[in-house]
Amino acid sequence: MALLGIVLKDEKFYELAQEGVEVSIDLPNRKIHCAGYTFPFNLSTMEERLILGGGVTEMYKKYGNLLFRAAIAADPEAVLKNAGGSCGKPKTACGDADTQQLAW
Repeated sequence: MALLGIVLKDEKFYELAQEGVEVSIDLPNRKIHCAGYTFPFNLSTMEERLILGGGVTEMYKKYGNLLFRAAIAADPEAVLKNAGGSCGKPKTACGDADTQQLAW
């Protein structure tokens, strides 16, 4: 999740977004600005939190197997506090998240 994946179906955007044209993304308001036009886009809260959290791998390092709960929680830090792991890290079936490796 290193890149922001936005699906935009408005053909006008693709006409305007040519080489050298500035394109800016307003993530909180879900808008793309290009050549004086504004284009809305959809992005779930979970997608936004994963992006702002540095991606799946970075969030896994922090939240372990609780990363998706943290991505949808109103208070992501509360997920760690309530998990009961050592030093605030979540426990997993095979030990603390600090000793786990992400494997696909």
